[in-house]
Amino acid sequence: MLPEERGSLRRFGKLIGARNVTEFKYRIADRRSAHIFVGIQIRGSGESAKIACDFEAHGFSTVDLTGDELANQHVRYMIGGHSPLARNERLFRFEFPECPGALMKFLASMEANWNISLFHYRDQGADYS
Repeated sequence: MLPEERGSLRRFGKLIGARNVTEFKYRIADRRSAHIFVGIQIRGSGESAKIACDFEAHGFSTVDLTGDELANQHVRYMIGGHSPLARNERLFRFEFPECPGALMKFLASMEANWNISLFHYRDQGADYS
């Protein structure tokens, strides 16, 4: 869970840092929180637990699904659902380079004072996503 407050998505992105994000889904849930699903490329078997602990230490409730392929396959398509707070939404499509840190650079470059209510990203294995 991600606190539904200004800047929390950027704070989360800073924790990810230069790691390669392979998938990211975000949906506003209620006035206090949002549901997210994030795939992060890891270098070793113990790294996912360390990343989850780091998220928890910074106030981001975490469930590590690294070893649960069934949950990974189903949860990625069902994250969020309908939100009563998502009124008057506008959908935009952006392309940005697939490289470590690209998600954080994208979020940091947005000067608009938007409240993001839905966000889907998935690494397609190409130069851009």
